[in-house]
Amino acid sequence: MHLDIKRLMQDADARIVAFHIGMKLFANGRLVESLDISSLSYEAMDSTYWTYCPFHERVQGKKDHHPSNCVVHPKNIMCFAGCGSHNIIEMVCEFCKVPKGRGYEIIAEAMGGVQLYLLDGKAPDYPKLTLKPEEQRALMLSPSNGTPLHLSMYELYSRSKRDYYSLIEDRAKEMLDEYQKLLAYYGSMDAPRASMIYDLMGPQYFDGGIYEELEKELKERIKTCANIVQFFDKKKTA
Repeated sequence: MHLDIKRLMQDADARIVAFHIGMKLFANGRLVESLDISSLSYEAMDSTYWTYCPFHERVQGKKDHHPSNCVVHPKNIMCFAGCGSHNIIEMVCEFCKVPKGRGYEIIAEAMGGVQLYLLDGKAPDYPKLTLKPEEQRALMLSPSNGTPLHLSMYELYSRSKRDYYSLIEDRAKEMLDEYQKLLAYYGSMDAPRASMIYDLMGPQYFDGGIYEELEKELKERIKTCANIVQFFDKKKTA
């Protein structure tokens, strides 16, 4: 059995994998009771996840008893108590005490199933051009039926490559227009509707720096959407 490691690691999320293999995760001061590829919403993505460092015992000779020392990012874990940064496969191999080959299988299981990442000809046809997490966020794509986004997009691509690229391009154009309007209306202190932000936040929580942050974020999303439109339009007609 051979896996498409490159595509697997592009899809893999350390938070989902960590929960899948039994690592205890904490968010907002509470133990995370449920976390999988269908439940990791954009709101959940904004949460910071902490865990007991799986490298502590080997590196420091004792188990980690302070989860606030180790944060789980989408693509790695970072221990601030001496063990440093480790990627997903290193995390899995250390926690599960398995070799890399089995570690990749475990990651595939966590991300929807080994069958999805096979290189033996049994796997479905997958798009060569996919959306990065920041691009998904800019397009605000989230399937309504609970199916993980990357699996939904793979299914669409297998049915119609043109529809796959058109959907992404059309969504990018739609969000590009929305972000441009938001920038014009709210993107600076002098913008026509800037006062609405102050009214919404109130004097107690308002900080004038919010306009600078908002402008930066909107411009970044505008750039992302414009790039998606350009690249996916070319791919659709290629």
